[in-house]
Amino acid sequence: TFAFVAAVSDYASASPFRMPKYLLLLAGLACQPVLAQQAPKKPLDHSVYDQWQSVANQHISHNGKYVLFQVKPQQGDGVLYLKTTGNKTLRQVSRGDSALFTADSRFAVFSIKPRYQDVRQARIKKKKPDQMPKDSLGIYTLASGKLTKYANVKSFQVAEEAPAVAFLAVKPASKDSLKKAPVDSVKKITDRLLEVKKDGAPLTVINLATGQLRTFEAVTDYQISKPGNKVAFAVAAPKGNKTVKSGLFVYDLATGSLRQLSAGKGVYKN
Repeated sequence: TFAFVAAVSDYASASPFRMPKYLLLLAGLACQPVLAQQAPKKPLDHSVYDQWQSVANQHISHNGKYVLFQVKPQQGDGVLYLKTTGNKTLRQVSRGDSALFTADSRFAVFSIKPRYQDVRQARIKKKKPDQMPKDSLGIYTLASGKLTKYANVKSFQVAEEAPAVAFLAVKPASKDSLKKAPVDSVKKITDRLLEVKKDGAPLTVINLATGQLRTFEAVTDYQISKPGNKVAFAVAAPKGNKTVKSGLFVYDLATGSLRQLSAGKGVYKN
């Protein structure tokens, strides 16, 4: 076929009666079916769909020097990319998710999800929620490239106007609740489980500008202020604990002072 096209092309150039160019085009098109037969298209099935990727959660820092985004497959582990606006890659974080820049453009804060296969196997084995793989928290310093990780994190919040972050840990499972109870003590175990559900988990507050860190126990809910100078949180003290007090508290990041607004257990909402 290619020899035919070459011959036709040579004839068109040498002949005093030049062949119209559209004939050469038709001759070239005639080659396409042959080439298509040599390279058959791969059929689209679920194995192909799972490899498709999408870009999500794009952000640019307030000073305009850094960008971050996630590349997510349809199924599997995604990657968080931290780059300069000049397209220089600073860091790739496997399974990085829900990333945000701090207001001063010095830090990137994000969750780190468990491996997809680990979560999948845990679901297949029908593990309880407290036995499922847990998220971690990552704090990346853009200037130095330092990455700090905190394990077993349930949620986190970043202040809108200051380099401050607060995150709530996952409460460890109670070993007593896993023991098999005698028939005559089922009610006691049930009451104990209900009491455990009311208990909170450690809350960590970090002033990233100074590096100051403070942890509060038995926190059930929390909210960091927009200016990043205060964190309000509710505490539900475990039964029999005399060192932790239940109530609503406000922590001042600038002074390090703690003020109690309300005493006793209750439902506190922002």
